Amino acid sequence: MKQKGLIVIGVFIFIIVIVGGVIFNEVRKGGSGTGVVKTAPRGSVEISIVYAPESDLYLPQVIEEFNSAYENGTDPVTGKRLTSSDKKIFVKGEPGSSGTIHS
Repeated sequence: MKQKGLIVIGVFIFIIVIVGGVIFNEVRKGGSGTGVVKTAPRGSVEISIVYAPESDLYLPQVIEEFNSAYENGTDPVTGKRLTSSDKKIFVKGEPGSSGTIHS
């Protein structure tokens, strides 16, 4: 049980770092998302997250920008073009509170 909790915390921290990088990159570029990407590109790594309802004010836009960057062939953290060996990542997110989430 303790190990599962540590894994969940690790994944959460990883996602926060990625989201922070996307926000930083977008602020630095002065840009915004290029459109809504609703389906994962073929061959991409899909990540599903449930986030606190308070994050619903900004996280959907961040996820959209993250997914759009990958869809356009750009690393959302570095802003560099993806190489042929880079896997695209697609994030699906939905709000949920800790008392209502079941696995």
